[in-house]
Amino acid sequence: MSDIKLTLSQDTSLRSEKVEDEAAWMSEEGPIYYQLHRRPKTALPGCRVYFVRAGRLVGRAIAEDFVEQTGEEELYSFTGAQQTHEGWSVHCSEMEVLDEPFRIETQSGFQGFRNVQGEEQKQFEQAFQKQAQGRKQPEPEDDSITLSSGHAVVLMRLVLNQTYGGLLEGTLETASRYIRRNLQERTRQAFPYVEGVAIVDDGGGTLPHLQWMALFECGKPVRTDHPDYASRLVVCWFTNRLPADMKTMLEHVLAHLEWDALAEDYDIIP
Repeated sequence: MSDIKLTLSQDTSLRSEKVEDEAAWMSEEGPIYYQLHRRPKTALPGCRVYFVRAGRLVGRAIAEDFVEQTGEEELYSFTGAQQTHEGWSVHCSEMEVLDEPFRIETQSGFQGFRNVQGEEQKQFEQAFQKQAQGRKQPEPEDDSITLSSGHAVVLMRLVLNQTYGGLLEGTLETASRYIRRNLQERTRQAFPYVEGVAIVDDGGGTLPHLQWMALFECGKPVRTDHPDYASRLVVCWFTNRLPADMKTMLEHVLAHLEWDALAEDYDIIP
């Protein structure tokens, strides 16, 4: 199986002025068909299609399929112009745009193609490898939450239940009073190995419909300086709906708590 290099038309009534626009289309909308003057003999689905524009290598994509069209299909160009094509097209997706296009030997003709071979294959692959190596990898997102006390805590486990799940009779007010009386015990049952439990509840009216229980841990203890100890706390709270942003909700819940007073120390080496 060989890769091919495909010369793109510069007719802006059919093609985008920038290859970046076509890459964005593939990412957001799906594959694009590129017309060919014949069926490639050695290129197969899964090969690379290297795109050439104005004599420069500008990008590459994956060939999902090679399709023979009859001329009866409704086809539209990238710009939305209706057109007909009788013959072969290559179905491309996942385009990588080359940040620094470079001049190569090209062929004439509208969207003509040739196989990529030998030193040219090596040159093309090295250009994209160099680009990938030169791009700075994004920093991993910090999942910790820094409290007003300065403690950085991390969510270790999260349990979500329906507050009134299993309720067969009675009013929500009656059920809320019963749930509140047993809330500490029920929360500890969910995390039997943790003693530190905090409940965030104003204590009045009916409880919201979603009950959250979460285990948070901090790398530093609160009652000792021993290097083998950390601290942890289970927190229970209620909401009526799922949050748009989970971290924002957790920050809001933890802002009501005094970690030093509520958290327990534990040995990180069992």
